[in-house]
Formats: sequence, structure tokens, C-alpha cells
Amino acid sequence: MTLTDGLLWQAEDQGRNWRRWILRAAVTALVAVGGVLAAVAGWPVHGSVVAGGAALVALLGLGYWARDRARVVEIRSVGGDAPELHLRTVTGRVDQVAVADIGSIRLLTKVSPYDPDIPYRSYRTTLTLELRGGGRSYRCRRIRDFATGTRAEGTKAHWQSLFPAAWVTSEVRFDSSGTGD
Repeated sequence: MTLTDGLLWQAEDQGRNWRRWILRAAVTALVAVGGVLAAVAGWPVHGSVVAGGAALVALLGLGYWARDRARVVEIRSVGGDAPELHLRTVTGRVDQVAVADIGSIRLLTKVSPYDPDIPYRSYRTTLTLELRGGGRSYRCRRIRDFATGTRAEGTKAHWQSLFPAAWVTSEVRFDSSGTGD
């Protein structure tokens, strides 16, 4: 199968949810201010712990934000003499990677548990794509409600046929509720 021009991957969530990021930053800042005020008001240990915890949460959030900026939300193939992939990130940046440079493709399927008691959290499956090529590693945002089983294996065969020189792997992980029941 040859690579034709067109869309190869499009994530469900294309952009940032700014309202969520602003809310988290505001809550973290309020907790930090509360910790500093508690330290000044006579509880130095408690206030320092709260302010330090808020600073740690802010650093972790900053790291996640930086990691999310590099997430790929769309992959398009562009033909021609030297076919290449155009990988669009969350920020709108487009990286161009030659098809011949794609060394490995990893398809990760996550299956959420079925819970009949909670109707809005029933059986959900997501598919995540990771590419390595052109000296970089790209992780794509996921597609939701992806059927498992033969369709997942068909997806692996499809990506292997598009990139015959690449090493394509498929992995299934089961998310658990963590309660052991």
C-alpha cells in the first residue's frame, strides 16, 4: 500500500482547555497565598508546608503544560518525490518528517473497565500513537471510543503497510479502578 495525500490521524481534543488551566493556576495561587498568610500569622510550619506543597503542584503543572505543548493533534501525509508527514502540535507548529525517517510506531490501546453502576463511565477505549523519526519522538493525543480486538490488529497492519520500513508495535493496557474488586 502506498502513502497517499490526506489525513492519517486526528485527535479528538484539538486544542487547550484554557478554562481548566486558568482555574487550576488560580486555585494553586490561592493555596500558596493562604500558606504564606498562615506562616506569617503564627503557624510557620503549617504555612510553610502548604506554601511548599502549592509550589510543588505549580512546578508539576508547569512540567505537564510543557509536555502537552509538544503533543501532536494531527498527522497529514504529503506525497511527491520525497513523501513526508506533517505533524501539527497543540500550539499549531507543524513539523515535517520524511516517511523514510520513521523508525518506529507504537499503538497503545487503553481499555477502561465496564461499570454497570455508573452510566457515564461505561466501557471506554482510547488509542494513542507514538512515532519516532527524524531524530525526535512524537506522542499524539488520543482517539476515544476505539473498538478493540480485530480492529486494533487491523490498525497495526494498516500502519505497517503505510510504513514498511518502520517497526510497528501494538500494546493493550487495561485501566483498573484500583479497588481490587
